[in-house]
Amino acid sequence: MRKTRAKSRSDLQNYVWAIAVSVLLVAGAVGVFMMKADDTKAELDSVSLCPKSGAKGHVVLLVDKTDMLGFVQNRAFLQLVSEFADGRRVSEGELLSIFILGADFTATPEPIFQRCNPGSGSGKSELTTSVDRLNKRFDEKFRKPIEDGVAKELVATGSSPKSPIFEMLQIVSLSLAKQKKREDGIEMPKKLVVVSDMLHNTESFSFFGRNPPNLKQLSATPAFEKLRADFSGVEVELQYLIYRPDLQTRELQRFWKDYFYAMRARSTKENVIPG
Repeated sequence: MRKTRAKSRSDLQNYVWAIAVSVLLVAGAVGVFMMKADDTKAELDSVSLCPKSGAKGHVVLLVDKTDMLGFVQNRAFLQLVSEFADGRRVSEGELLSIFILGADFTATPEPIFQRCNPGSGSGKSELTTSVDRLNKRFDEKFRKPIEDGVAKELVATGSSPKSPIFEMLQIVSLSLAKQKKREDGIEMPKKLVVVSDMLHNTESFSFFGRNPPNLKQLSATPAFEKLRADFSGVEVELQYLIYRPDLQTRELQRFWKDYFYAMRARSTKENVIPG
């Protein structure tokens, strides 16, 4: 009789434990489901898609629209834009600002696109997040707006008589200088990518002369004093569009290296867009 009662108590305890474990498993599953259901909204600003604690970095793309691209140049340029759109050049949490350089810099003081890379489902586990939801948000709010809309606005349909490169660099530098440090106190990574022939041409002065530009001589002129910019800590990348090989020489590249160094850029590198 005693053994029967002991067995009954043991069975009851096992039953209670089984119910408790089941409840915990259900609660955990519900918790994971709720977390996954809301993971696309967590900690991101609804408009900028940046972390609510602040962007982790700032990437600026400045595109010169004062000359038309050749066929090969256009294909290479669109491929470059896709590297920004798919997140290869803008990490998750970094802010991307896209500016246009046209004949009238006062008409384009604001970026035509400014949004953080919200992150996709790549490399994330289905156990803790909804990969499909993240991919959908990334495609609809970041990648497609750039590839399907912004890219078309960046391609010139004609040539312009002026190319105010220095003035647009000033505008871009102001955008980059808005936030110097992240919330965690670390210096914010900043990058500037310029797609241009880098041949400044305005009424004040022009690079379309017989002599290549010289920073020492140019910096001594009153006009240049008005065009200084601050690129402190910025990594600069120049993507050259070749239209005038006679003017776009090593001396021109040296000038821009000296210029960005004088404007306190962290580093400068160059590349030529094919075509």
